[in-house]
Amino acid sequence: MQLSDEVIWHCLRPVLHYAYTSTKNMMPETVQLLPDEVAKLAAHHVFLTGMYRSSTATSSVGAHNAVTWDEEELIETWSSRLPSMSSKYEPRMELLQGIAISKTKEWQYFPEAGLPLVPSLRIKSMFAMQDVWTLEEAVPYLGKFIVEDGGE
Repeated sequence: MQLSDEVIWHCLRPVLHYAYTSTKNMMPETVQLLPDEVAKLAAHHVFLTGMYRSSTATSSVGAHNAVTWDEEELIETWSSRLPSMSSKYEPRMELLQGIAISKTKEWQYFPEAGLPLVPSLRIKSMFAMQDVWTLEEAVPYLGKFIVEDGGE
């Protein structure tokens, strides 16, 4: 099966930097991968494929039947899924904000995109997953509802 250039370009748009064009609506000749965006996609992949890992793996099933990962194993698996974009690039745990939540060095998949769009239902889902949220943990899940006051 051969995909057209337009289909490939459309799928890659979220992880590309358009250096010489101001619009994402035209296929540019030159683009650059955004390593952090590629790393976020890889993190989703690790969590989603982890749901089908063998029972001998060191991850366990936590609340809401989501797989939890030991932080060290998560970093190792996550790093192995990244293309060799740069020999110095290492994924950072803060990139998991809005993708997973951490409880004492264990990570559980909790993607922001999977939560309801109704604010009250989203908050209810968040508190069903975790009783206490810090501001830093909550902002990636509630950011789209926060309106910045321009000081006017």
